[in-house]
Amino acid sequence: MTTTALEAATSGGRLARRFGLRPVIATVLVAVAAGAGLACSADSASAATLTKTVEISASSYTFLDTGVDVPAGTTAAVSVTGDGTCHEGDEIFDCPGGPEGAGYFCDANPISGEHAPGPAGAAVPYGAVAGRIGAEGTPFDLGAGKAVPGPGELYVVFNDCEPPGGYGDNAGSFQIVITYQSEGPAEEAKKKAEEEAAKKKAEEEAAKKKAEAEAAAKKTAEEEAAKKKKAAEEAAKKKKAAEEAAKKKKKKAEEEAAKKKKKAAEEAAKKKNKKKAAEEAAKKKKKAEEAAKKKKKAEEAAKKKKKAAEEAAKRKKKAAEEAAKKKKKKAEEEAAKRKKKAAEEAAKKRKKKAAEEAAKKKKAAEEAAKKKKKAAEEAAKKKSAT
Repeated sequence: MTTTALEAATSGGRLARRFGLRPVIATVLVAVAAGAGLACSADSASAATLTKTVEISASSYTFLDTGVDVPAGTTAAVSVTGDGTCHEGDEIFDCPGGPEGAGYFCDANPISGEHAPGPAGAAVPYGAVAGRIGAEGTPFDLGAGKAVPGPGELYVVFNDCEPPGGYGDNAGSFQIVITYQSEGPAEEAKKKAEEEAAKKKAEEEAAKKKAEAEAAAKKTAEEEAAKKKKAAEEAAKKKKAAEEAAKKKKKKAEEEAAKKKKKAAEEAAKKKNKKKAAEEAAKKKKKAEEAAKKKKKAEEAAKKKKKAAEEAAKRKKKAAEEAAKKKKKKAEEEAAKRKKKAAEEAAKKRKKKAAEEAAKKKKAAEEAAKKKKKAAEEAAKKKSAT
């Protein structure tokens, strides 16, 4: 196997592991077309024509990267064969099997109506193989094959409605043969030079940004240092002023304390004689406060008792009202029942009386008919006798 074929096969294995697609057969067969006009060595001055075969399962709803990068200005000849279908074991006209499908779309299914589109979108019919150029490219109907223009990676998938559930009854697979041009040495050199230039430009931009960031950081650090120095000087001034103020405050406080001490001594001498009277007054005050507390407690108890009595009266009144309502309702229901029963009995009596009257009338009519018949018979006899 050539180096190119080995790299492509290895790439196919990596793709299978990356996507984790159980149904997708990610085995990639790569064959470099032989022949004098197609062979290409590493030192050739022209691009080589390569052929790659990829197999996909009709049960997979994920686009498969074929590993084929179609160069700009060229087209890849793609042909698709296989027996994949979206109805395993059934021969249904809307998805007969094969890469082209029957031309029906998910939003107008002839059997079951509208469905959500498949991975290739609403513009590609279900039951057909679809492709796209690039991971974010617009999907197109690949069918049994077509010429696909570059540039970009070619992706393929079997399109069916409502993935992943819609792929549950799919079966079969497709073989996709891709014939494309590799990039020649000149194109590769140009591409490499462009990549190097882009890399150098990115490095220069990064270096410029780094220098600007360092300059900004240095300026910020200097400004911060100046601010800290100024703040330290102001703090020192404030500290000195605070110390002076503290000294003055301490001296004043000592003087005030001495005055208070002297005054307190004088007051103590005066209060010594009044202490007993104050103690008696305190006892009387305490006794009065205790009496007031008891009175307040008694008043609160009375309030609670009154409130409880009011609540009980409300509950009793409510219960009486509810009982009265129930009694009234029951009486009304009984009266309604009696009225209904009386009406039914009256109706029965009227019906019975009407039936009796009808029977009497019927009997009278029958007797009248008999009399009429008898009179007619006698008249007939008299007539025949004459």
